[in-house]
Amino acid sequence: GGGFVGNPANYQAYASQLAGYVAAMKNTYGVNLYAVSVQNEPDAQVTNYESCNWTAQQIHDFVPYLYNSLAASNVASTKIMLPESQNWQDYSNLTGTAMNDAAVAADVGIVADHNYDGANGPGTLKKNSYGKALWETEVSILSGSDSTIANGVYYAQRIHLFMTVAQANAWHYWWLMPGNSTGNQGLTDTNWVPAKRMYALGQFCRFVRPNYYRIGVNSTDGAGTVLVSAYKDSASPAFAIVAINTNNAAIDQTFNQTNFSATS
Repeated sequence: GGGFVGNPANYQAYASQLAGYVAAMKNTYGVNLYAVSVQNEPDAQVTNYESCNWTAQQIHDFVPYLYNSLAASNVASTKIMLPESQNWQDYSNLTGTAMNDAAVAADVGIVADHNYDGANGPGTLKKNSYGKALWETEVSILSGSDSTIANGVYYAQRIHLFMTVAQANAWHYWWLMPGNSTGNQGLTDTNWVPAKRMYALGQFCRFVRPNYYRIGVNSTDGAGTVLVSAYKDSASPAFAIVAINTNNAAIDQTFNQTNFSATS
C-alpha cells in the first residue's frame, strides 16, 4: 500500500535480507534457489495484501546492492529476476532503466512479468528480453471455478503462445491449490482434485525437460485447429512434440521429421 523509500541504507538492508533468505534456504535446508525477484508486482496499487510500489529508477539502483549481497553470502549463482509487473507488457516500463544500463543489466539473469492482461491479452506477447531469459511467472483467472477440458485447452493454447510467440523460457501458474473458494486460482479445484488445466500444463512440463530448446515446426493445418510446437534435448537425441487440438472432434495428425537421425 505504499512506495519503497529508496536510499542507500534501505537498499543495503533489503538486499541483505533477501540474500540472507537465499543463504538460509541453502545452508539450513539444502535448497539452492535458482532466482530471487526484486519485488512482486511493484506496479500493483493494493492494500489488502503485502505490497510495495517501486519506480524504474529504484529497481535500477537496487540491483547492484542485491548482486553484491548475494556474492557476499556465497550464493552468487542465484539469479536476479525483475520486474515481475502485473501485466506481461510492463506498462510502467519498470524494466527499461535497469536493462538499458549495461553495468546493471550484467547483474540481471531473468526478465519476468505476470500475465493479468485479461482473458486473451495483451494485444501482443512479443517483448524485449534484453538478451536475458524471459519468464512468465504468474497467471490465473481470479474468479470462478472451472475444471473442464475447455479450460484446460484454453491454458494449453496460452502456454503454446508464450512458447512460440513470446518465446518465453518458462511459464508458471499462480497456485497449485486454491487458498480460498475461487477454484480457478489453483491447478486443482477447491477439493484439491486436479483440474484439466493441470493436465494441459503437464503435457508441456512432463515432456519438455531442462536443456530442451524449441525447434522449427511447419504446419499444413489450414484450419488452424491444431497447434504444434517441438523441442529438442541439447545433450541427447531425445525430443518432444506437443500438439493441441482446439477442435471438439478428434483429428488424425501426421508428423514428418526432417534432419533427424535414425537413432533419434
